[in-house]
Amino acid sequence: MPAEGFLSRRERHPVALTIAVALNLGGVTALMLARGDMPMPRAWVIPTILIPPEPPKAEPVQPVPPRSRPAVARPAPRPAETTPVAPPPAGTTSLAGDPTPMTSGTGDAALGSGGVPAQPDPPVPVFSEAAVDPRYAAQLQPPYPPQLERLSVEGRVVIEVRIGTDGRVKAARILFADDEDFARVTERQALTRWRFRPATRDAMPVESVKRLTVRFQLRRG
Repeated sequence: MPAEGFLSRRERHPVALTIAVALNLGGVTALMLARGDMPMPRAWVIPTILIPPEPPKAEPVQPVPPRSRPAVARPAPRPAETTPVAPPPAGTTSLAGDPTPMTSGTGDAALGSGGVPAQPDPPVPVFSEAAVDPRYAAQLQPPYPPQLERLSVEGRVVIEVRIGTDGRVKAARILFADDEDFARVTERQALTRWRFRPATRDAMPVESVKRLTVRFQLRRG
């Protein structure tokens, strides 16, 4: 059977092709040896190459989904047991975390918000008003205006004075007067003759404002 026919009916694999060629050459050589008149041909050495078959293609490995663990029901936490605490009696104060009540009294410091001792209020300054110096009391009344005295005119003056730390009048302002002459003599007397004991704040002399009423009256009899 020809080699082509043999190969035509089978798959033309490289190994099968090599075997077919070797068989053909062997037949030709045997035929030539049978005939003694033919010269002996040289031996041919045909290398045989074994081609390994192609490895099978590896199929892709499908990832295995992770197995979900069944949910385990956890028991609900038990509430912490608390021991009821009796409220402190009236008139006592207790701090958080301190089981010993603190009795409020004059010797205990007052507590503010957050348990911090409250700052005591600053002391109120002691203020004393200015007063007429008794040594100059006789100079408080201004002289009577002569023409108003002859006319038997009486009246009053309301004056406001600013008293310095030395007791002297630093400024005067007439608020009301029945007559202009009464106002003039009263203002002059205040600026030149009046003396006061100055006002004090915590025993320290300070300036102050004082309002006085001066009356002009004639003596009867």
